[in-house]
Amino acid sequence: MALVAHLGSTHNTIGAASPTTAATKTTNMAPSRHRGGRILPHQRDTNDVAPLLGANLDLQNDEFERQSNEIAELAMANKTRRDYRCRIMRIANFWKKINPEYYAIGVIKVSESDLENPSKFYFGQYKEDLVYTGLNVVMVKQHLMSTMKKENGKVKSLQDVRKYKDTIIWGAKIAGQRLPTSFYEEIDAHIASYKKLYIKAKKEGDVDEREADPIPITLYQSMLKWAIESNNIFVWFWTLSQWNCMARCASIDPLAFHNFKTGQDSIICKCDDQKADKTGERLSEKNIYSNPFEWTQCFWTGMGIYAALNCAALSSHERLFLKPDVKEGAASTRCCEQLLSIITNHKNEVLTQMRIDHFNPYGLRKGSATHAVSGTTHAPSLPSIARRGEWSQGMVLDVYWHFASTGDHYLGRILACLLPNSPDFAALPPHFNIPNPLGNEHVKKGMQMLHGPILASYEEASNSPVPMLLRCFACVIYHVDKLMDTMVKIPGHDFNQLSLLHDHQLLAQLKPLVTTDPTEGTMTVAAGIPPHIELAKQAV
Repeated sequence: MALVAHLGSTHNTIGAASPTTAATKTTNMAPSRHRGGRILPHQRDTNDVAPLLGANLDLQNDEFERQSNEIAELAMANKTRRDYRCRIMRIANFWKKINPEYYAIGVIKVSESDLENPSKFYFGQYKEDLVYTGLNVVMVKQHLMSTMKKENGKVKSLQDVRKYKDTIIWGAKIAGQRLPTSFYEEIDAHIASYKKLYIKAKKEGDVDEREADPIPITLYQSMLKWAIESNNIFVWFWTLSQWNCMARCASIDPLAFHNFKTGQDSIICKCDDQKADKTGERLSEKNIYSNPFEWTQCFWTGMGIYAALNCAALSSHERLFLKPDVKEGAASTRCCEQLLSIITNHKNEVLTQMRIDHFNPYGLRKGSATHAVSGTTHAPSLPSIARRGEWSQGMVLDVYWHFASTGDHYLGRILACLLPNSPDFAALPPHFNIPNPLGNEHVKKGMQMLHGPILASYEEASNSPVPMLLRCFACVIYHVDKLMDTMVKIPGHDFNQLSLLHDHQLLAQLKPLVTTDPTEGTMTVAAGIPPHIELAKQAV
């Protein structure tokens, strides 16, 4: 009760309608007050008095409606829509139980035609909806107060309240109705007050903390070794990908060959979309570097081996982690489960570095960002880190710093676990010291042994992954002795499936062709090297 009282006493957000609410009801047509931020439809300078031209004409046909529905469906995942519909039903059921009089006027039965209309997203099962025009925000807040605690008595997170706000705004949009201004003003005030309540409850231990802690660089490096030792190459390469891309699991899940290309001395990755940008308009290119000093932390080596072990599958489709006809999220779920299983076997080691109950694969994204800013006193610029992690810097900076890639090269080297205070930070990636590697019979034979089906599948494709795989192949050759040690040390390891590792004669011919020294016409200059590294190199 103390929490409820605290929330109700802040800005009149809980309880009876405030004077502001009453005033708004009597002046519903008055222009709303815009206080900055995103401009909502009801706040724009529009003219809804004039009739729409051709409103009485039949401008649609079945094909137009089908295509329109297909495009509209892409705006949001159906999983989110179903969650919104469930929340709407919870609100309706609450009103039905607590205030039947308002339920009678605030909830409508969905018609059979709307129920089957794909553009309404009732999914044929949600048979009630709210009346959004004239929605009484007090009734919404009563429901929010009734659900603010979990069954264990802990206060729910602020995210739950925000989702109800998003639910109602979405429901009104789909229904083609306009919410009253009072809803936006009072629900925002309620959320602001609830945030203070949540902080107060957190201090008193009345919340369930499930946030993912940043995974430290040392634990990340251990996780890579544990994945290899447990013969889980899938988790090894996934972990490398998520750390180097500084990405959410959902962004790694659908990665495919078309998301990669070769850079000056890097492999460039660019996702198709992400959580806050489903159109992909603001996404950035991420320069990923090799690590010539530690093969377990080398993305290029991981890509080369993972592609080789999954060669048959990747010759028929280009997705790295998802199988055909499997919905997005499946690979992410599988990785999280397998990674947690590996971590459980090393619980004592994890406890020395972070809270075990706050370990979550999503902490890789936080961990890589933390390492980027704390691994050296001369850290990469914050804009480059924000671009890498797809964190918005505001509309203007998102646009004008979109192509500022220099800082990303420096950041990419740090995320590859190269030491930012060592002259070796400027090391070039392992590469072939000949201008046309595939023109060499030994390189060609080795590539056929490692990635033959993929080479055949993309033989004439314009978007072939072969140039990228060729760079990865050079890394595999550079680290081949360590790979063979692992193969011998762990009987039955998947590395035994790589026929290349058993051809000692071919390996002896390939090793002299790989170098980290500058090679004219192939790779001469390292990108992303800060001035202090150049000074350190001169002092050596």
